[in-house]
Amino acid sequence: MQHAVSQMIDKKSKLIGELECYKERIPKLEKVIKSLDIAIQTFDPDFDITSIKATKFNLNKRYFNNGEVKTMILDCLRELGDYIPTHNITIELMKIKKLDHKNQKIKTRVQQTILTTLNRLYKDKVILRKGENGDKILMWSID
Repeated sequence: MQHAVSQMIDKKSKLIGELECYKERIPKLEKVIKSLDIAIQTFDPDFDITSIKATKFNLNKRYFNNGEVKTMILDCLRELGDYIPTHNITIELMKIKKLDHKNQKIKTRVQQTILTTLNRLYKDKVILRKGENGDKILMWSID
């Protein structure tokens, strides 16, 4: 029972932090939108600003183009050598993509993408793996 309560407290804490982040961003985004309205009106005074509709916003940002992560992983394994931990591959790819590897939220999303691709490559017998899915540390090498 205590474990469930602890997880709910942790989840609430993360959601509060996320909400605060969004609340902080709203005024900044509103200023940018107002600036864009002014710029549009400068170039086309007759344009109806209210006719601009919002496009769908996806919170799950894609950090890699289609097929890019697979190529980057294979290059990384060739370059770094024998049996590299998932964490090290993640850090290397984030550096290449110029992503903040100290931002845990981004790092977790990127690592999920990388791990999915690594497991697919392993299943397709392109790479080798030390450790099992239940292990904390999986190590990878090119076949």
